[in-house]
Amino acid sequence: MNVITHNTKSELEDKLCQEIKQKLSAAIHQHGTARILVSGGSTPRDLFNKLSKVDIKWENVTIGLVDDRFVDSIDEKSNE
Repeated sequence: MNVITHNTKSELEDKLCQEIKQKLSAAIHQHGTARILVSGGSTPRDLFNKLSKVDIKWENVTIGLVDDRFVDSIDEKSNE
């Protein structure tokens, strides 16, 4: 097993941001579109903020929300 560590949450987010950008860009180049499924909640908020500033053809990216909570979409605990 290969364990990768980062000194700070921000450092991890920067690395993830670059990896996501690379994978989405490759998919857009190869297929014309890309898809990504993301978790909701407050934990990935800073990562999403960084991603929003990435130079990528966002109009070609479909973003879907995944959630491990089984609650009605109008429930206050829903991330929908």
